[in-house]
Amino acid sequence: MGSFSLSVLVGLCIFLPGAAFVLGLTRLYNPSAPGSPIDQHFSAGLALAVAANVLLHGICFSVATGYTRAHGLPEPDVGPVLALLSGDLKSTWGMAGVQSLTEFPLSISAYFLTATTIAWAAGILANRLITLQPRASWAELLKPQEVSFVWLTTEVQLDGVCYLFAGPVQEFSIGKDGNLERVVLPYAVKKPLPLRKRKSASSICPDSGLQEAESSKELDGGWIEIPGETLVLQLKDSKTVNLDYFYEEGPPVAAEP
Repeated sequence: MGSFSLSVLVGLCIFLPGAAFVLGLTRLYNPSAPGSPIDQHFSAGLALAVAANVLLHGICFSVATGYTRAHGLPEPDVGPVLALLSGDLKSTWGMAGVQSLTEFPLSISAYFLTATTIAWAAGILANRLITLQPRASWAELLKPQEVSFVWLTTEVQLDGVCYLFAGPVQEFSIGKDGNLERVVLPYAVKKPLPLRKRKSASSICPDSGLQEAESSKELDGGWIEIPGETLVLQLKDSKTVNLDYFYEEGPPVAAEP
């Protein structure tokens, strides 16, 4: 094995506990909806892995030094590790590092295995502490238990006119980033909202969107019935989503004589 390959192998072994900590923290959090603690950004995950790696190795190396001193065993030394990591196999520390790999393979393997296991367990523990108060996902909000149906109202801008769309939620789609992408509303209604006049000459007249609505059947409160049985509404440009929950009333209980 060349010096470069050995350096890469040593570097991977050293970095393994930090990677295990990050995986334990984020992998089990919510892979389909990443409201993860570090937002699943690679740069933030790498920084967290490096910091956790330094901390974990500092703790494990101190424990290993104390254990070897208490039992009269050869103490671990950072010098040969750094020499192996840099690929300097011809120096005194480099040769000592190669000799340690051949003489104590089980002890070195036990150290990295123990450090990685502790890091993984620490990541899972941190994950559980973070998720003690989990944030509600769209699946939980739009399909809660013991609810007859969910009435959704959202604000969408079409051709410069702002509309309120509303209807009972039949189906919905959640993207990989955890955001609500679209909903299916049977028997939906809409309500145009008045726009503020703009000073620009190219602004759209506030009444331009209202004239279209006059051809549809108008309901109470300014709501307009949308033709068709089902409306598929894209929510990528929606700013607010309001949910109302409706429950079925249980059958009346007969009074005992």
